[in-house]
Amino acid sequence: MVRGEKLNGMKGEAAYLLFLRASRPLKVEVGSLGLLILPTGYYVYAGSARGPGGVKARVGRHLQLARLKAGRVRWHIDYLLVDRNTAFVESWKIENQSRTECLISKNIEKISDLTVSGFGSSDCRL
Repeated sequence: MVRGEKLNGMKGEAAYLLFLRASRPLKVEVGSLGLLILPTGYYVYAGSARGPGGVKARVGRHLQLARLKAGRVRWHIDYLLVDRNTAFVESWKIENQSRTECLISKNIEKISDLTVSGFGSSDCRL
């Protein structure tokens, strides 16, 4: 597992976790999910990168959105990353097995105070 904001050591296909902090309650319009109202607190997002550039490119893109608070939103998590009341905390790379992010998401869901139905990877709904 690789931890931190640094992208060194992040290459190839892998699952990853993004840790975010909402400093205030969020009202965020998230694509087809509509308006989400989320409380102040910490959030964990599990994703995977299998395409060109792998996990380094994907996490790098997320970090850029979080820093600039602007850019093209493509995935559900991007809507939170560009919100001015959300801060990036850390990212973890997890060496990938097939559908690792789905397993991680299901385990996080078991211990979470809040889950958002339909938020995240459609791969996990298969």
